[in-house]
Amino acid sequence: MDEADVLGDRIAVISHGQLRCCGTSLFLKNNLGEGYHLILVKKSTQNSLAGDYPMLPCMESSVSAFIKTHVPTANLVWESQHELHYILSLAELKRGSFEKLFSALETSLERLGISSYGIKNTTLEEVFLKVAQEASHSDDEGRAEPAKKPKVVSSAKRCRSEEKQPLTDFGCPLNDLSGATEHGEDRSSEYQNGFANTGADDDYGSWEAVDVGGRVSGKLLLVQQLSAILSKRYWCTRRNWKGLFAQILLPAFFVAVAMSVALTAPHVEDPPPLVLSPSRYYNYTQPGGNVVPYAYRDGEHPSWSKEADAHQLASTLRLPSGIGATCVLLWPLNGTRSILVQSSSLANYSDRSLDWDMLGAFEPQCRSVFVPGLPLDNFVPPLPTVETTHATSGSDAMTAAGVTPTPRSTEGPGVERHERFYPYCECSSGKTGYVCESTGFREPPMFRALTGDILLDISSQNEHEYFLYTTDMFRLRRYGAFSFGLTRDYVPRNFGKDAPALFRKIAVRGVAKVWYNNKGYHAMPTYINSMNNAILRANLPPEKGHPSTYGITVINHPMTDTSFLLSKDQILQGTDVLIAIFIIVAMSFVPASFVLFLVYERFTKAKH
Repeated sequence: MDEADVLGDRIAVISHGQLRCCGTSLFLKNNLGEGYHLILVKKSTQNSLAGDYPMLPCMESSVSAFIKTHVPTANLVWESQHELHYILSLAELKRGSFEKLFSALETSLERLGISSYGIKNTTLEEVFLKVAQEASHSDDEGRAEPAKKPKVVSSAKRCRSEEKQPLTDFGCPLNDLSGATEHGEDRSSEYQNGFANTGADDDYGSWEAVDVGGRVSGKLLLVQQLSAILSKRYWCTRRNWKGLFAQILLPAFFVAVAMSVALTAPHVEDPPPLVLSPSRYYNYTQPGGNVVPYAYRDGEHPSWSKEADAHQLASTLRLPSGIGATCVLLWPLNGTRSILVQSSSLANYSDRSLDWDMLGAFEPQCRSVFVPGLPLDNFVPPLPTVETTHATSGSDAMTAAGVTPTPRSTEGPGVERHERFYPYCECSSGKTGYVCESTGFREPPMFRALTGDILLDISSQNEHEYFLYTTDMFRLRRYGAFSFGLTRDYVPRNFGKDAPALFRKIAVRGVAKVWYNNKGYHAMPTYINSMNNAILRANLPPEKGHPSTYGITVINHPMTDTSFLLSKDQILQGTDVLIAIFIIVAMSFVPASFVLFLVYERFTKAKH
């Protein structure tokens, strides 16, 4: 009954197969309940014998008189040794008598000998027991008298039924459906204790005069049933928001997650073609710039050879085209702009203040080297050693403070001496790098080409030591270098002098060398192509025009289906599986939510 009182919207009481009353919990309590129960607890008189001040005993007559002064309709139900139980009618609550009673009772507890009190409303169980008992009593009296066959009366007569009939919250007693007695006979015997005598025989007899109307059948019946089922499903779904969430919102959420996974998956595309040129290192070497050391030796060059010598090869690096084929002139013949460019071909573009009108004489890709670069100071790895002291070796003395050091020479005694362009270094104690002096050398001659590359002339230096000892100075800034005028001693001097060109391809005495840093991607083919550009421009006939007009461009087309792309395919396969799992989970909620409703109705044995 407590669950019905809390959860029930409308409560109906059936006794002996007949509906006795129907309505909300508050409606039944107000109309069929006895009222409010007031329970008073008497004070114990045992402790008063030992006290200095004896307490007055609780007298039922004085308490009843006190209560009836405020609530005249109060009724004493029972009295025990410790408690008094009164019934307070609901009518007194509407008159405001309860407030006066409880206010006076709070101030008179000691005088009346009451320790505490409590009040509660009529429970639904008491209402049910009262209805069941009165229905049984009315049935027993109905058997003692001959049953009277009732007749169906109009709704107007039903609403004029007596006040003691079973009540509903529709505004009309339920027992109006049982009809009235014939010829206006007195109905006191039929309505006793507030309930009509509605025996089984009377109910069956009343159906004889009921007009049930036309019976629905065929397609109209199917439409009516479908409408009823849809209406039922609508109200069940509206009241069960959790089921609606599982049917619509949760599948939509999983589908949205699957779509987001598909959008974040990497797109497998063929890498774009890559132009191999030193200018591709432009942004990665800023703000210092890409450093390209070069050296040439005036070695032997046979007079019969038609090929350019080492000096001619090195001079092509200072042309307006610079290194590689990024900045190539548009017109090969000498014109107005060509003369302007040729006059400034040996200019040092260190200030990078190139006239944009002059830039129009070059190919469009030349503008890319004038885009501001990306500083990579935060990405430069630390030096291999943290030692700051300057190493000394043999008779070399430490450089005193305030004394200008004398640059070291690159050769030993008896050999032509040159100033050093790199520091003197020794291996660190941990064999993790070099410890170099900070003095004793000077910077080599520098030339900044139009392409932004910084050319360093180290022709008089030991190239191996220079590249080794200046690694930390140009970390992430030097990816290649050139050496011109080298000689192969194992090739004879006049090899191929009078031989055909095909024979001369077997061996070459005078060669050039390309240095590259394998830490830079594509450094080797990039600087080999730059060397080929220098050879091409140095050997062009004068009638072909300005050498800066010509260049060789190397384009690398990445091969498809490499290991990197295969790994991407594997990632996409895993993504497809994840998407399929999300879709399956999302779609499983839809049929499961509908089946759950059918299973619940089968469990509750709902009628279909």
